[in-house]
Amino acid sequence: MGEVSLLSKEQLLVEIEDIIRIMPPRATMRHETPENVAWFGRVSAAIEKWNSSKSALVKEYLDLFFSNGHARETAHGFTKLLTLLHQAQNDLRL
Repeated sequence: MGEVSLLSKEQLLVEIEDIIRIMPPRATMRHETPENVAWFGRVSAAIEKWNSSKSALVKEYLDLFFSNGHARETAHGFTKLLTLLHQAQNDLRL
């Protein structure tokens, strides 16, 4: 098949800002809905496009968020993931 098209920094920034804008509600974010699964997939793909060396961190944060740990621990995983997403957004703005 053909080559995967490369996103410009501007296109990737638009994608990341859209991901942040449509973030699922915190109250239902851990529910296994098609929308939530798709959203986390977009987050993973966007961060990997921005900086592939961060892929292991995304996996670590998702594993923590979806673990059966205490609510504070799982919330910490999500906060770290969201921080990484905002880091990508701000890096692309610069």
